[in-house]
Amino acid sequence: MAFMGYRGNVVHVKDEPMYLAKEANYRNVILLGDSRTGKTTFLKYLKNIDARVTPSIFYGTKLPESTTLIVNYKGELFAIRFLDTPGLNELGDDGKQRTNQEIFDSIIESVHGDMTGIHMILIVMNSIVQSGLDTIRDIMTMLGGAFYKNTFLLKTHSENIDEALEKKLFADMSKIMVLRNACQGGILFSGALNENVDQSVVTRFRRVQSLRNESFLQALIRTEMVPFKQAKIEINPAKFMTYSSSIKDLRNIVDLGSMLISRRLGAIQFQNKIREYDISSSNIGSDEKMLFQEFEKEVSTISLSDDEKMDENVKTMKEKLVNYVNESKDVSMMAEKITTESKKLGQLEEKMKTLEFLLQMLPLIKPQQDPKS
Repeated sequence: MAFMGYRGNVVHVKDEPMYLAKEANYRNVILLGDSRTGKTTFLKYLKNIDARVTPSIFYGTKLPESTTLIVNYKGELFAIRFLDTPGLNELGDDGKQRTNQEIFDSIIESVHGDMTGIHMILIVMNSIVQSGLDTIRDIMTMLGGAFYKNTFLLKTHSENIDEALEKKLFADMSKIMVLRNACQGGILFSGALNENVDQSVVTRFRRVQSLRNESFLQALIRTEMVPFKQAKIEINPAKFMTYSSSIKDLRNIVDLGSMLISRRLGAIQFQNKIREYDISSSNIGSDEKMLFQEFEKEVSTISLSDDEKMDENVKTMKEKLVNYVNESKDVSMMAEKITTESKKLGQLEEKMKTLEFLLQMLPLIKPQQDPKS
């Protein structure tokens, strides 16, 4: 049996070096995004530029998986630990589909178990669509603003994009407010190839993808870790549900706010139009006359007094959402009020269509003559 001895950081057996132990810089990276956007495929191409993929409509990663890559970059060793996470809004091949809340819970638990902090968050998207932007909002709600500067957008499915188009896409995507605010680290690109591709395509892809991998490494190396004690990531479903419901309510406020003003004005204008007609002395039926009376009564409950404050209220709700999560009830109450009134005005619009038809059969009110004339 050979005895082992130590000389510095080199381990020897009978004066023959067995291995060289060197200290490596470590980096923690989390991959997040919707299901089937290419999170696992990105890792595959970091490990092997000549990898090939088989497309699938179902999710691939079912549980958070930790992978460590040892990278020698310009003579310096880096141990990069990736946390590959299950995709949100998943579509399972086993007939089962977890909620995003359940997926977030498993991600947060793994983050706390594997890492003390995060160097980079990669939000993976294969196309810039509204559902993907909504996912980014939900992700940043879970993680909090402490990671904005360490968050990058990774645009996958970019195998057919050259450098010129990549620059144009970068400029276009940088103008999207959600991406600009949440992904302050920058925008990265990645692609993939299937088995049946021409060799000329492979050659071009290898060159472009190699540059993209290097861009990723350069961005990762220059980032500083955000420790969890500085951020506020907690395994607290109730807290996340409060955030999530507040965001949904806020969207309702923003989306319905301008529509509400337009609908209010339309109802008031139609009320004024009705008053130009002589309904009481007309020969339409009593049921039809009742419709007009009910409409007048309902319109009288609609107020235009809040219209000027609508934009100000929305801005106030945004500030409250960011700075005072405990006040999310105010957001919910306002959203409920706006939603209820919007439904009410929608019903009025349906009645307006019926009454518009009836007005065509009514005589106009004759203007009263001045007795002195």
